[in-house]
Amino acid sequence: MKSTEQILDDLRHLEEAHYYSEDFQWLSSVRAYRDELSAEEQAALASVILQRLLRDGSMTDILLCSIVEVPGAGSVLAAKLDRESTPSQLTRALITALERYRGDDVFRAVARFVDSDQENEALRALARIDFIRALPFVARALQKEHQADLVLHILHDRAKSRAGLDLLAVELRAFASGWNDQDLLPRIVRALHGKAEPYNPFSPAELKRLEDAMTSG
Repeated sequence: MKSTEQILDDLRHLEEAHYYSEDFQWLSSVRAYRDELSAEEQAALASVILQRLLRDGSMTDILLCSIVEVPGAGSVLAAKLDRESTPSQLTRALITALERYRGDDVFRAVARFVDSDQENEALRALARIDFIRALPFVARALQKEHQADLVLHILHDRAKSRAGLDLLAVELRAFASGWNDQDLLPRIVRALHGKAEPYNPFSPAELKRLEDAMTSG
């Protein structure tokens, strides 16, 4: 089993080897490295990343938290985002990383950026952090024609998660029934059909199943 020191050295070597690479190339290498570790070694990797985040909190450390789930990192990342007042490359990285984490502080930190130039990233992150709590933000986004594609992909993200199509339909129908806007459900349906094949992430069969489940009864 690799020691904490070995894992820390491995991370340093990966960074050095990808010093001139794009972020996605380096992160892909870290993912491959993580996948080769045992469960105990992966826990040690998460601990190493948390210590780096607490000590330095560099962009590199934030990016690592976006691909490795690091227990305890959510509150640290949320606090960093809370200290930022304007959208930037840093806030974009923090919002992306926070998609992996849960908690009131995480949700609130990301929600501050819904009314900013990083609205799309913030909305999609909120839906991944807490889908039910994010639904009022999604409903308001549906009032803006240019957000229909984003909502479509948010709903597809939810369907791909453990929720699945059937639970998604139940969640949307229950939310729409309590929302003070009778046109919400029709707007959701329009967003679902906003892209034709092959550009719609839902198949025609999935769309029919989802729409039938939402509108029946």
